[in-house]
Amino acid sequence: MNEFENYLDILELNKNIEFKTLFLEITNVCNFKCKHCYNSSGENKVTQFSMEKFNKIISEFLKYKITSVVLSGGEALLHPNIWNFINILRECDLNVTLLTNGKLLNNENVKKLKNKNVYVQISLDGASSVTNDFIRASGAFDAVINALTVLNEEKYTDRLSVNSVINSVNCSETLDIIKICEQFCVATIGFSFLNNSGRAKQNGLFINEDELYRTIDIVNKSRNNKNIEVKTINVTHKCRFCGCEKEVFLNPVVDVYGNIYMCEFLRDEIFSIGNIFKNSLDEILRGDLIKRNLLLLNIRQYYIRSCRNCAVKSRCGTGCIVQNHSDNYFEPKFCNLIKKKFLYELGVSKS
Repeated sequence: MNEFENYLDILELNKNIEFKTLFLEITNVCNFKCKHCYNSSGENKVTQFSMEKFNKIISEFLKYKITSVVLSGGEALLHPNIWNFINILRECDLNVTLLTNGKLLNNENVKKLKNKNVYVQISLDGASSVTNDFIRASGAFDAVINALTVLNEEKYTDRLSVNSVINSVNCSETLDIIKICEQFCVATIGFSFLNNSGRAKQNGLFINEDELYRTIDIVNKSRNNKNIEVKTINVTHKCRFCGCEKEVFLNPVVDVYGNIYMCEFLRDEIFSIGNIFKNSLDEILRGDLIKRNLLLLNIRQYYIRSCRNCAVKSRCGTGCIVQNHSDNYFEPKFCNLIKKKFLYELGVSKS
């Protein structure tokens, strides 16, 4: 990172920093120990937002006109002030999404969420208890099925989504996962990639390029399904922060310690842009850390050895560095897929 320090002034932050969604990790307490957990929830000393810290964060980000907040953990429903947090956010007229493993979604809690019009996203990483519980925890699959049953009983599925993390264990079960979601009237299902951090980094489960290509093709071809919205899986050739646009759109994360990251997936400490408990958001957005990160994401393709002789490097941003899940973030892992996507967008390739 030091080689970029002399170039901080190249990227002038006269851009408009705009926020859409704020992700808050309100607790590191969890009732599961998933093998692919990017922040190793449930292992460290209990840390969670106090009411005072929560109110400080919200007041700071409201100045930048956020429209929605995602509450996660750990398991967000284990936070003792979860309902107070939701009440505060709804009183601020913010859309609220709760990320949960489903274990605590009983009738009482679902009724409370329905009363506040909270979006609910449940994690499901396998089409059977064998696969899902291996990845997440014993009883996790049954917990999801019970949660989906309750949500149907309470007729609260219009704001219900499921997310599945693609990995080497479950990549052959994507269509079966979609069928389960159809059965329980889930409105939307999305598939995401493993983060190279926390227990995910320790336990592997990363998918190879051929498996990923097959999985993307299978899922994307299933999108014509009329009973459920299946989100497209993309291996992008550019980070969404790359380019010279005047606006920079961030979906920042604040972790349990107050560290801010520009993206819900960029979780390595080298990508922290500051700490909301130590500095104001105004100070953080004027600081060198955000300059350095944006500069790095804009010009990193020129510093990757394997990219130097590539014919399309001037247009390619080397892809999402989280999807690459490289240890040093500077070696595109799915280079062939990135090139295919890039050429397809240019109209050079038909697939």
